[in-house]
Amino acid sequence: APDPDGEAAPRPSRAAADDAPARPAGRAGGAAGAGPAAGADAGAGAARPSAPTDSGAASRASGAAPAPRPAGALAGAVPGGDEDATRDAPGGTPDEAPAPGTDRTRRTDASVDEAPEAVDDTDGRDALPSEVVVWLEAAPKVLAPGETLAVTLRISAPDGDVGGVPCHVLFDPRRLEWVDAEQGSFLTAGAETAFLVAPVAPGRLAVGASRLGADQGARGDGVIGRLAFRAREAGSVDLAFDRASVRDPQGRPLPARFVGTRVIVASQDPP
Repeated sequence: APDPDGEAAPRPSRAAADDAPARPAGRAGGAAGAGPAAGADAGAGAARPSAPTDSGAASRASGAAPAPRPAGALAGAVPGGDEDATRDAPGGTPDEAPAPGTDRTRRTDASVDEAPEAVDDTDGRDALPSEVVVWLEAAPKVLAPGETLAVTLRISAPDGDVGGVPCHVLFDPRRLEWVDAEQGSFLTAGAETAFLVAPVAPGRLAVGASRLGADQGARGDGVIGRLAFRAREAGSVDLAFDRASVRDPQGRPLPARFVGTRVIVASQDPP
C-alpha cells in the first residue's frame, strides 16, 4: 500500500525471504511429542483421532496398540478372537446363557454324558446247546487173560444236533488186543450212516461214525458203536479218547466232553 507520505513501501528482498523459517509442509504423524493436532501420516490420508467415547477411550486406527482388556475377561482369551476360545481357556468361567435359537451345549466331563439306553437282546436268542457227553462203558471190569472185553461207546445229547463222532480210542496193546467192532443205532435213525474202525498204531484205534446227507442230526441217548477186545497179560488197562469231537450235520463242532474207563486183567491162579 502507498505510504501516507507518498513513498512506496520497500518490498522484502529475496534473501530476506530465504532467511525466514520454512513452514512445515503438512503435519507429520507419529512425531515425538506431537499431540492430537499433529495430524495423520504424511501422504496417507489417515483418519484423524476420533472424539473420546463414553468410556473415555479413544477409538484407534489400524495398527495401534490394543485396548485394555475389559474387567472380568478370562486368562488366555484372544482379543477379538472366537468367543469359544475364551470360554475354553483353563480356569474360565461358565458359559453365558446362549442366545435364543443357538446351541452352545458342551460336555467337559464323561460323567455328565447320558447313560446309553439299555437294550434287551435276549428275546429271540436261542439257548446254547447243553454239553454232549461221550463215554466208554466196559464189561466186565475184571477179566482173565483170553476172555473177551466188550467196550460200548455211549452218547448223551439231549439238545445236540449230532451229525458225527470222530475219535481215537487208546489202550495198552500188551494187555488188550482189538478183535472186532459193530455200529450202534444212535446215528442211524432217519439217515444213512458210515461206521469205520481201524487200527492206526499199536494201542490206537481210529473210529469214524457219521450220518450221510442228512440236514438234521441225531439227539438223545444211545450207542455209537461197540468194540471187542481179547485180554492178554495181567494188569490194569486205561481206555481213553484222543482226537475226539462231536460234529453237527454241517461239520461244525459241538460242546462235548469225553470220558474213558479202566479194566483189570487178573492173573490166573496156578492149578
